[in-house]
Amino acid sequence: MFKPIYGLWLRDIKKFSRSRWKIISGLAQPLLYLLVMGKGMDQVFQAAGHGSYSRFLSPGVVAMAVITTSFISGFSVLWDRKFGFLKETLIAPAPRWQLVVGRCLGGATTSALQASLVVALTCLVLVQWPGIVILLQTEAAILAIGFLLAVIGALCGAVIDDFQAIQVIISFILMPLIFLSGALFPVPASDRHSLFAWFTRLNPITYLVDLIRHAMGQAGNFPLPTSLAVYVALLVLSLVLCVRAFTRIDAS
Repeated sequence: MFKPIYGLWLRDIKKFSRSRWKIISGLAQPLLYLLVMGKGMDQVFQAAGHGSYSRFLSPGVVAMAVITTSFISGFSVLWDRKFGFLKETLIAPAPRWQLVVGRCLGGATTSALQASLVVALTCLVLVQWPGIVILLQTEAAILAIGFLLAVIGALCGAVIDDFQAIQVIISFILMPLIFLSGALFPVPASDRHSLFAWFTRLNPITYLVDLIRHAMGQAGNFPLPTSLAVYVALLVLSLVLCVRAFTRIDAS
C-alpha cells in the first residue's frame, strides 16, 4: 500500500546524497547570519537588557533554512512535469494523495537533514549543548514544517509553468514573510500595536518560526497551542489543494 510513498521518498533521499556541494553551500548563509549578525549585535542586544542576540537568532536561522529548502524541494515538481517523470508517476495505480505524501516526505526529510546541520552550527556558535530532549523536539518541529512547505512548494510547482517563477516567489513572497515573522528581530512588548506587530500576527510563517522557538526551549510570540492550530489548518488546506492540483494534471 505504501510502496509509492516509499519509492518517491527514497528517490529524493538518493538525489540529496549526491548533492554534496549543495549541502555545503546551504550552510554558508546560516553561518553568515550567526557570525556576522548574531555575534555582531550581541553587545547591542545585551546592553538593551535582552540577553544574547545569537541565541534569539538561532531558531530563526534554522526556520529560514528548513522553509526555503523544503519549498524549493517541493517546487521541483515543476521540473518533473516538464521532463516527463511526473507523467510516468501519475500513470501508476496509486491514489494521488500517496504521490503527494511520498513526494513531500522526501522533501521534508532532505530539508530536515540540511536544517540539522544548521542546528549543529548554532550549537558550535553558541558553544552550548541544548540536551537530547531539545534536539528531538527541534527535529520533530523541523520535519513537520518541512513537510508543510514541501506541500506548498509542490502545489506551486503543479500549477505554475515558468521555471523562473521560483526566484520571484522566494525573493518577493517567501523571504519578506520570513523577515516579517519575527525570525530575525523580536517584536517588543511595548510595540504590540505597530504595523510590524500586525504584520507579524497575520503572517503564517510567524507561527512556524514559533514552533521551532518553542521546540528549542525559547519563548515564542504566541502560545504553543495557537501555533500548532495554525500549523494544522495550513497543512490540511495545503494538502487538499495539492491533491486536487495533482488530479488536474492527471486529467489533462
